[in-house]
Amino acid sequence: MANSAFRFYVSQRERKIAIQSANGGQSAYLLRNTNELLGVNSIDGVKTGTTARAGQCVIISCGKPPG
Repeated sequence: MANSAFRFYVSQRERKIAIQSANGGQSAYLLRNTNELLGVNSIDGVKTGTTARAGQCVIISCGKPPG
């Protein structure tokens, strides 16, 4: 994960975001990462999920374990 911005966002357990509408209103949302592997054995992100076409999928990144 060479891109530091990408690495930062995919490693977040949760993140509050705000979206501003064209009329000036604002909505806030709390996004939660459902990746249960995040933080286990140095796994630092990316994605888990299921689609009808692909089935169950996982893409992970793992830093070098300490030691």
